[in-house]
Amino acid sequence: MPNMTTKEAIVLSLRSIGGDGYGGIPTVHTTRIRAVCSIVATIPGLKDMQAATATELIRQKLVDCIKIETGYTVVITPKGAYRLLQHHVNTVDIQEPVVWDRTWMVITFDIPKGKNKERVFFNRRLRELNFFMLQRNLWVHPYNCKEALLTITDYLNISRYVVVMKVETIDDASTTKLLKHFELSS
Repeated sequence: MPNMTTKEAIVLSLRSIGGDGYGGIPTVHTTRIRAVCSIVATIPGLKDMQAATATELIRQKLVDCIKIETGYTVVITPKGAYRLLQHHVNTVDIQEPVVWDRTWMVITFDIPKGKNKERVFFNRRLRELNFFMLQRNLWVHPYNCKEALLTITDYLNISRYVVVMKVETIDDASTTKLLKHFELSS
């Protein structure tokens, strides 16, 4: 990957090291930095960035190196797992189907005042995912978005405040706005 940022390299490395959980990667290296560098060097596109990426992974405590008989086992830390989850939530997307089923996903929520940061983040992600705000705290999307919303609401711990509905009809004036916003034909 040309011109990869350190942030992107870190996420790519965490994915490789963490895999599906906290599984570790054993190495035969005698220092922590060499152990992490050896793993980062195996990731396509990171060969030139291995030292900087390995240093940041250790400095930010995103990975841990556990001493074993033959060297070190490199494992992702809870902080590293959280970083991966953050990245996933920030990159979650809604897939557009080949044929629209002519239904609308309506999302409404009542997030309490004590969760202002979560509310702001949730509203921002809805905008980024091209939801249409029909009314305050009432958003609409034409495609199935349950999985994306579940990922975001679980991450923010606000699932109990969010309601997702699939509806077939919405009033004519709102439908006109929605069709125009999503560039759909009636």
